[in-house]
Amino acid sequence: MVKVITMIHLTYLMILITGTSGQLGSYLVENVKEAVGIDIIPSRYTQIVGDIRGDIEAMLKDYEIDAIIHAAAQVSVVKSVENPKFDADNNVMGTINLLEYARKHDVEQFIYVSSAAIFGEPQYLPIDEKHPKAPKSPYGLSKLTGERYSLLYGELYGIKVASVRPFNIFSPRQDPNNSYSGVISIFVDRAKKGEELIIYGDGTQTRDFVNVHDVVQLIKLALEKKAEGEYNCGTGRETSINELAKIIISLSGKDVGIKYAHPRAGDIKRSYANINRAKEIGFNPETDLMSDLRRFFFQ
Repeated sequence: MVKVITMIHLTYLMILITGTSGQLGSYLVENVKEAVGIDIIPSRYTQIVGDIRGDIEAMLKDYEIDAIIHAAAQVSVVKSVENPKFDADNNVMGTINLLEYARKHDVEQFIYVSSAAIFGEPQYLPIDEKHPKAPKSPYGLSKLTGERYSLLYGELYGIKVASVRPFNIFSPRQDPNNSYSGVISIFVDRAKKGEELIIYGDGTQTRDFVNVHDVVQLIKLALEKKAEGEYNCGTGRETSINELAKIIISLSGKDVGIKYAHPRAGDIKRSYANINRAKEIGFNPETDLMSDLRRFFFQ
């Protein structure tokens, strides 16, 4: 019997979500009904512990998968530079393995979680879906390659493929002790400890910080609408690192300072998304940076 997924108003037998021990994947499992989670790392959000580069057929033998949300990835830019082969194996070959499963089993829909890193240095702002792609790291290149494979499988084999491109996601589940975490979790952790915040460069560089719940919202909309093609996922607003630091210091209530360090090589100066295409399928970002930071980290 086909089950009705009331949360996203769809009729699916089962939705496979990859990367469910990660930040985004864990929220997806919580918010998408009739979902089964897979990750190489065990967690309470993961039903199948396994490597997506492995024998997917065997791992999914007890499930009838009708849609896949592919959120698993090697996400460290630094690690990708140190070991590009490992990065490509995870992000490219893992994606192809899932796409082959989707093709062989007539999976109706494939949602690929891409990244704003595919764009590289912006040539114009805001960044729309047609912006030139010139990744500045193996990570960005591997995410772009996975996206292109996904879209090509859609064209060749009739799978409905949508690529969702999050900009700078933040949530309470980012690990500040991981050197690859986003600037928000690192700033919050240091502010709570009364340690000065370290800004690389002059702090005028900007990012489009998007609440994880807005990313989940767009992915669910892509499922509901059976959308195809590329969709930027952000707020359409840019926030400077200086401004972010001041907000976090204010919320912390601590008397901490800001230390400026040498700019990091390859750091992008400004970045924020054009989200008009996402709005066409109903996307309405609700991110409020100060309110969300207070609710997530300072209550």
